[in-house]
Amino acid sequence: MELPQDMRAGLEHARGWLLARTRHGKRVVLFANDALLLTLALWLAFSIRWGRAYWPENAPLHLAFWSAPLIGVGVFQMLGLYRLVTRFMGRQGAIRVISGIGLAVLTWALVVLMIVGAGHRDVFFPRSVVFIYALLAFVLIWTSREVAAFILNWGGEIRPSSRTER
Repeated sequence: MELPQDMRAGLEHARGWLLARTRHGKRVVLFANDALLLTLALWLAFSIRWGRAYWPENAPLHLAFWSAPLIGVGVFQMLGLYRLVTRFMGRQGAIRVISGIGLAVLTWALVVLMIVGAGHRDVFFPRSVVFIYALLAFVLIWTSREVAAFILNWGGEIRPSSRTER
């Protein structure tokens, strides 16, 4: 299947831009990407659960909502997810992403439980949001890594041994 010329040009431009970043610059891009996608996943989880566009209604809800992406990025950093080479993540990368999301969602759920336990009875989080958030977070984060790998490998030679599963 041949891609249209403008799409090929866009992929080549994105690839060049990403490859021109320093290692630190690429990590900053991943941090920002993950923070944005984790926020989107949580917003979508609440919006799906409530059946309407969600917005936190009070300060404790804002604290609980905005802590999720910070916790997620922190957990990803702690697990070394930002040290993996995005082009060649494979099964090991998927396991780390799943572990990172699981630990981040569990930590976030405990933070929410502490906020509710601290006397903020006006904070209500349906349990289903935790599961929807975990699923959406995995899909969005893993898809972003796969898209990045596709862009980075675009036009370049992929060594067969580098994509093999261990």
